[in-house]
Amino acid sequence: MQKTGLISSKGNFRKVSGVLPCLVWIACVFLGSGIAYGQEPGTLTGEANGVVVAAGSWDISAEVSNKISRLHFTTGQLVQKGDLLVEFDTAFKRFDVELAKTALAKAEINMASADEAFQRQQKLKQSFAASEVSYDAAKRAADNAQADHRAAVIRLEMAETILSVQKLHAPFDGQMSAPKYRENANVSIDEGSEIATLVQLDPIHVQFEVPYDRVFARMSSGETEAEISASQIVVITLPGGTDYQHEGKLISGGYEIDTEKGTQLVLVEFANPDRILRPGLKVTGKGFER
Repeated sequence: MQKTGLISSKGNFRKVSGVLPCLVWIACVFLGSGIAYGQEPGTLTGEANGVVVAAGSWDISAEVSNKISRLHFTTGQLVQKGDLLVEFDTAFKRFDVELAKTALAKAEINMASADEAFQRQQKLKQSFAASEVSYDAAKRAADNAQADHRAAVIRLEMAETILSVQKLHAPFDGQMSAPKYRENANVSIDEGSEIATLVQLDPIHVQFEVPYDRVFARMSSGETEAEISASQIVVITLPGGTDYQHEGKLISGGYEIDTEKGTQLVLVEFANPDRILRPGLKVTGKGFER
């Protein structure tokens, strides 16, 4: 049997000008003359070497410049969605909220006063006791007071929003990188606000480099993307020869083809509840057709 690369996929892909549809193409590289392979989950259609990569990552970043009050993680720590990761100093941010509230209260008083003055000018104008000049001045003052009030409302909303983001929580389960700042350090958004990176480990991805020389034959066979994706599974073997217990599904294929190698990168997703798979781990993948 001639070994080929991985794999068929499940998902929706757009056709890019000059690039074969990823889903159908990826299935093609495996399918052909497969052979039965012992008690494996289907017909073995090929093998490829792969490397584990993170399924996702998130930069823990300051929204505004501030001083770090507390770091709630260490290098390599496993965290869960919602865990508190970073606290910033909130003293000055609370002052900003109080100042914004005071400014809003003042703007409300000024707006009410300007509106009363304008109402008086309207009545005087109706009785021909007010000039056009005084009427227009009162109207402009009332309009300006309303605009100042709206600006004060927005400044208070901004101050409250800034105060609310002084605690950063994990958006998903994962593992922390080393922090780039220490506690009590000042973080400037103009000089790089990334404090650390959270890497998602479950699910996790394995990246394979696969050939595409059988694509045209498979695409012209009349099979649909749904049929192709439903027929494909991927299993991997860990260093040392241990079989990984979870099957993988292909989720994407790169939109570019390496014309020198005649290959394309694809990602296969695996459940990783025990965090056995870690980024950088090299594995061997086998593709099967059910």
